[in-house]
Amino acid sequence: MIHRFYDEKTAIAEKALSLIGEFDSIFIGPGSSCYIFAKMLYRYRNVRVITNNLNTLSFLYNAVKRVYVLGGEIGYRDNMMFTSGDKELRELDNIFLNKAIITYNGVDLETGFTLDEMALVNIYSKVFSI
Repeated sequence: MIHRFYDEKTAIAEKALSLIGEFDSIFIGPGSSCYIFAKMLYRYRNVRVITNNLNTLSFLYNAVKRVYVLGGEIGYRDNMMFTSGDKELRELDNIFLNKAIITYNGVDLETGFTLDEMALVNIYSKVFSI
């Protein structure tokens, strides 16, 4: 849900935006914090975005230089649509990224960051390896 913790998510998105350069290649993952970040990305017209966050497409398309959407099975969680699956992992094999904006479901002091979707674990692992 986008409205829950909106101010906090906006502050996180602003901080993430401050780390972006004009010619970066950015992966934007699913989630409402990533959605808010993507809405602010118009400030950098020359970035290239690779995403599986389907909710961001309507405003990214006219805001940045290039948008590439990863294909796969459509998932839906917290009013956000995203793609996931093996096809996405193969598509990432030929893509250069130098930044990634992602979200997690929680943080545990012993385990670390947690997700409730195994498909996202695989995608994030692949993104981190790039």
